[in-house]
Amino acid sequence: MGRRIFDRAVHVRRRRFRAVLLAAGLASLLLAPSALAANAQITGGPTDPTNDTTPTFTFSSPDDLSATFQCRVDSDSFGDCSGPGDTHTTDPLDDGPHTFDVRAIDSVTAEPGTPASQTFTVDATGPTTTIESGPTGETGDNTPRFSFSSNEDPGATFECRVDSEPFGSCSGPGDTHTTGTLTDGPHMFDVRATDSLTNTGPVASINFTVDTMPPSLSIDSGPVGTTADDTPIFTFTAENGSTVRCRVDSAPFAPCSGNGSHTPTPLGDGAHSFQVQATDDVGNVSTRTRDFTVDTTLPPDTTAPDTTIGKGPKAKIKTKKKQVLVKVTFRSEPGSAFECRVDKGKFKRCGSPFRAKVKSRGGKGRKHTISVRAIDPSGNVGEPAKVGFRVVRSPRLRAPVARQTIKKALQRHGFARRVVRALRVDCKRRGRTAFACKLTARFPGYKLRGSGKVQLRKGISYRLRVRAQGIRFVLTDENEARG
Repeated sequence: MGRRIFDRAVHVRRRRFRAVLLAAGLASLLLAPSALAANAQITGGPTDPTNDTTPTFTFSSPDDLSATFQCRVDSDSFGDCSGPGDTHTTDPLDDGPHTFDVRAIDSVTAEPGTPASQTFTVDATGPTTTIESGPTGETGDNTPRFSFSSNEDPGATFECRVDSEPFGSCSGPGDTHTTGTLTDGPHMFDVRATDSLTNTGPVASINFTVDTMPPSLSIDSGPVGTTADDTPIFTFTAENGSTVRCRVDSAPFAPCSGNGSHTPTPLGDGAHSFQVQATDDVGNVSTRTRDFTVDTTLPPDTTAPDTTIGKGPKAKIKTKKKQVLVKVTFRSEPGSAFECRVDKGKFKRCGSPFRAKVKSRGGKGRKHTISVRAIDPSGNVGEPAKVGFRVVRSPRLRAPVARQTIKKALQRHGFARRVVRALRVDCKRRGRTAFACKLTARFPGYKLRGSGKVQLRKGISYRLRVRAQGIRFVLTDENEARG
């Protein structure tokens, strides 16, 4: 309190002293203008750097408590400060260095004092994040790890999320994140950085797909139990695109001897094990095993295997489509491979169940035959087992047929050719086998209007209500003969 009273007293004495000098006309002789001007001092402002694009400054003049102030930013001209009071809030500023100046205007001499300045830097832009590593496309890892960096490292902090989760702290260590266990399917990893001024930058994202499903793999043929063949042939089917390797007993896995098959080097009598392994593009592995015994003292097997068809298509299949998918199941002696064909096509390796697309046809339908034959581990080929069936496509009534049916009906009911030529028919579908139609015919001296239905049952039928020249008719396919 005492200090404030003292400052006020000094201020009053200075004002009186200046007033006396001015009244005596001695100010210009005794004192320089700067000696008569009040000076400003900045008492508050933003930290440096700041993310505030419209910072506020406070200031005062210890020389003249009644002084007014002028402000400017950078190269602007001095002007009135924005207020309120002895404060100034800037207009929005771009990122980068800036200078704030304020000067006091003496309340007695109206002279500006020496400006007070404060330099500062505006940084309202968040840091940019770059994902340095992590899966893209498909991965067999359901807890993938991502690493990332920022253009403001060190000093930036990161937040991470997967899919629609809220952003949260990254798992670490360091600038890394390892997800929780993810389900198979598509996912998205997002990361963003926040700098020391709490500016948050744009999100960096990466899409990936988790696939932990092992590739499909089956041993289709080869000996089961005891065989006299010391170089037995094994066949197998693996998922397209997978890498397949084979081995017998404890030998290391190596490329198989054939595409979809493997024949080992001659084996000694005794127990053995055949293994085939498939690895897909993302590292998922499937392994199948078949145990067997070699006994070369047994007589060779020369008996062809029989094939039995279990379930097949119905004898007559009705459909509305041009093609249908049919399925056949079958079996034969253990270890046998199978070959299938449709109609007169080539036999191709297959497994049970066998699926094939076959064509349909209207009328009595299209006949098809599926043949299946077995090949036993000794290479004996059996006679094909066959299943036959027909695929009948249901007829479909079309608009041009419906329109033509109506025109021919009017002819058969005795309407003149001139009327039929002038006839306009508009039909709209009502289900698969019916149309609702409207018909008109008009020329000088003649007018016809009508409506009706054309439908397909065992054949095409129709029923029409027609008014021609004021006379009403009901026309049907049943009363054609009566006219």
